[in-house]
Amino acid sequence: MSGELSLLQTTSCIAIASALFTFAIRQLSAGSAQLLQTPPPLPVPSSAEGQRYITKARKQRAAQLEWEQEKRRLLLSQDPFQLLDLPAELILAILSHCAQWPSTYAALVCTSARVQRFAFIGCLPRIPIHLISSQHVRSFNLFIRRPRKGIRVSSLIHHLWVTPLSSSDVQTVVALVRSCRGLRSLATNTYIVQESIELFDGAPGHSHCTDLTLLSTGSEGWDKLLSWPPAVTFLQQIRYLRLIGEEVSLPNHVVLPNLTHLSYGSTTIHGIIPDTSVGNPRLLRAGEQMLCDTQNYPTLKCVIATKSRSVGGLRISRMSQPKRKGRDNQSSTSSTRIRDKRNIWFVELPPDKTELEIWSDNAFSRGLWALC
Repeated sequence: MSGELSLLQTTSCIAIASALFTFAIRQLSAGSAQLLQTPPPLPVPSSAEGQRYITKARKQRAAQLEWEQEKRRLLLSQDPFQLLDLPAELILAILSHCAQWPSTYAALVCTSARVQRFAFIGCLPRIPIHLISSQHVRSFNLFIRRPRKGIRVSSLIHHLWVTPLSSSDVQTVVALVRSCRGLRSLATNTYIVQESIELFDGAPGHSHCTDLTLLSTGSEGWDKLLSWPPAVTFLQQIRYLRLIGEEVSLPNHVVLPNLTHLSYGSTTIHGIIPDTSVGNPRLLRAGEQMLCDTQNYPTLKCVIATKSRSVGGLRISRMSQPKRKGRDNQSSTSSTRIRDKRNIWFVELPPDKTELEIWSDNAFSRGLWALC
């Protein structure tokens, strides 16, 4: 009897526990369902409100299309932009920006006679002219000598590089340089300078030329050039002088009162082969001597020695400033400030950089004179 009672109690406990467990599971499931229940959907607008919204959107779209069509009609009804309707000064200012793009300049000069005239005046003074072959020399000679009404093309040439490769072209080149009296920068050899420069009332005919690049400037070339008085007078007005060639000889025993920037690049300076040490001190020594010579070069403030690199890009190094001869160490503050502005630079050029490109960059004010 006692055994049956114990079994009955155990069964009752199990039933009660099962009921409690089932009740707890149901409560937890109901709470989770409430937490995970999605929010109620937004109220759907009535058909009248939806119709008003659709009508408003259609009106806005129609107004946008009408505005675009009206804008298109206005553009089509107006005359196209006329460059020649602008003032002449503004036309020249616009066309001057085409000087760095030969294809654009070539298209402008073929447009019309009036546009060609504006292109000549606006672009030619800014274009570096390269005459590096007999064909170039002959073609350019015909170009500047062709008569044009109201314009003299030779006076518009400001930057000229000319290297006659044939002896038959020398006289033509001399005549070309003589006719281009408005030159600002010239690159050629010493013989062309000697034969081309003429004096008028004691002043060189090329009175505006202050930038000179001399090719193959050996000691013999300097001797011949300095023996010609018009050439000496011409050199005395030069401010920017670059000397290049297989052997470069720097000017000695000549006064260059206006020279402010000197640059030279060669494998041989005064017969001394530069070493490969950092800074190439022997390559810079000749420039230091000129920078210290205040009697012959009183305004010289910048010396740039260049050398081509075997690999790598452009590298510019500023060297120590030499002390000027003939100056008291206890100079005034203003004199010290002026002396501190005199610098020596060593420029290592990329292997594919040519002298013609260096000169052209100077003509566009982005070359050695601007970098140093």
